[in-house]
Amino acid sequence: MLSGRFARHQRLTRPAEYQLVFTKAKRLGDKELNILCHANQKPFARLGVVVPRKHIRKANARNRVKRQVRESFRWHQDSLKGWDIVVLLRADLGTVTNAGIRERLEKYWQHIARTCAPS
Repeated sequence: MLSGRFARHQRLTRPAEYQLVFTKAKRLGDKELNILCHANQKPFARLGVVVPRKHIRKANARNRVKRQVRESFRWHQDSLKGWDIVVLLRADLGTVTNAGIRERLEKYWQHIARTCAPS
């Protein structure tokens, strides 16, 4: 079910929150995307997005990728409850279409919902 927006409580905002996910995460991904997930003991999922400038030089291309990640997360957040998730870009996705980014992320959201159930 789609919630109306990507609210502040659904974001990783503090460096300590990111650090916890980076140190204790289950990792999955491919050569362009690295998805890190960690159980958060909350009734909702939270998302953090890291798109380094060294991988995508132009700000508008970085922002486009981040928008696609947030939108995809927003559509799948109900199946990801209980997780802190960081999407880390490892290579240039600036030339991949919006549909290609969403398709790739949907595969990872389904994998997290299916196999990474919090214990």
